[in-house]
This record gives sequence, structure tokens and C-alpha cells, in this order.
Amino acid sequence: MASFDVTPYNGASVENTKLHFKKLYLRQNTSGPNSNQTKLIDGDVGSEFGRTAVTNWAIHDGPSPGAKVVARARGLHVNAVDDHSSFTMVFESKSFKCSTLEIMGAIALGQGDWAIVGGTGQFAMARGVVQRFVYERSDHGQVVELAIEAFCRAKLPWPRGEDGPMALRAGFNHQYDKLKPSPALPGGSKVEPKTGPLGFKPNNPKPGPAVPTASKVKPKTRLTGFAVPPGFKSKYDKPKPKA
Repeated sequence: MASFDVTPYNGASVENTKLHFKKLYLRQNTSGPNSNQTKLIDGDVGSEFGRTAVTNWAIHDGPSPGAKVVARARGLHVNAVDDHSSFTMVFESKSFKCSTLEIMGAIALGQGDWAIVGGTGQFAMARGVVQRFVYERSDHGQVVELAIEAFCRAKLPWPRGEDGPMALRAGFNHQYDKLKPSPALPGGSKVEPKTGPLGFKPNNPKPGPAVPTASKVKPKTRLTGFAVPPGFKSKYDKPKPKA
């Protein structure tokens, strides 16, 4: 049976996600009543160089013809000395409905790799490889076993009013429904723990303890109501201009 493993790696407003799909089977029927590719250009006589076909290969979750179709490979198959394929893998399974992988590469006899150069939906910005092995050959085509390993970017929702995407850097909850506050600071500090990354300030920070602003040093000012000794000069007095 097919295996679909998706492993998240916490990020900011996006999530780096690893894809590891195994035991997928691509059925390439080149002729017969169930043909899923059509020739567009015949190519040169003898070498068939330039032969081009349009494809709609079915990808199943098992090797038998009655296995469930989970995706389709829609694109072009070209003879350029070696066969070269360029197609979009459109997923039809409920988990990844309408998400796609962009795949291309040469086809060597027996086995080889295709490159994953992009993706959409749940597989946005995908990069990786598709390993292919010929599982079975027949008069009408072949069955190819696929193993997909790639990384992509999945956009994450965040609660509105919770400091936006930057708040996902710390206290991240896998269910995306609530941010967990950072643990309290050691030593009984009265500083409130931050909910974001280092140096990030929440939208509504709580005020810290009041800092006294009144200085203990009293200003040296002349008091009223007391007699000043004759000849006393304060250093705070401005000298009077001479007549």
C-alpha cells in the first residue's frame, strides 16, 4: 500500500514540510483500449528523434489495475535521444485534493530519478526528487514504482491579534490554534515572559514595577521667610551688574 508521510518543521509564517511518499505505481499504457498517452509528433524514421506524446498517466496506491487512483501525471513525453518527461502530478486523493507537483527529467532504462521543480497547494515551492523503478512490463506499456522525497512550504494560519506571523517563532502549537507563553524567567524576575522571539515586544505589554522618579538629593534653593546674613553669597545667585 502507498505511504504518505508529512513531517512539519516549525518556522515563521510558513512551515518547512518534508514529503516522503512511497509505494506509488504509475501505469503507462502506450497502446490498447486503456491507453493513457497519445502521440502528437512521429519523429524521425528509424531513430524516432523528436517523437512527442501527451500523457495522462494514472498513479495508483497499489500495483494492481484496480488499485485506487491517487494522482495523474499530465504533460509531455519527448524522445530527445533519451526519453524526456515533463508533467504535472495532479493529486486526486482527499488529503491532497488539487495540490500539484511539477516534475521533469530524462528516463533511463530500468530506473532513475525525476526532479521536482515546483508545486502548488499543500506542496507550494516543492523541491526534491522522484525515484522510479520499473515494476512490471507488458505488451501495452509498463508499471513504474515511484518514491517521492521532497521539501515544500506550507502556509500557516495564525490567530488574529496575536502579534501576527512573528509570534509563531516561540510557543508554537502544532494545531495552530493557540500560542503557548514562554516559561517564566529564573530567579523570580518580575519581567513578564515574552510570547515572541528574542527581542520581540507584544502588542499590549504589561507595565513593569514603578520606578521612583523623585531624587533623594534636595535642590539647593533659597528658602523664603529666613533672614540672610549680611555679605552671604550663594553660588546659585546671579551676580548683579555694576551701576
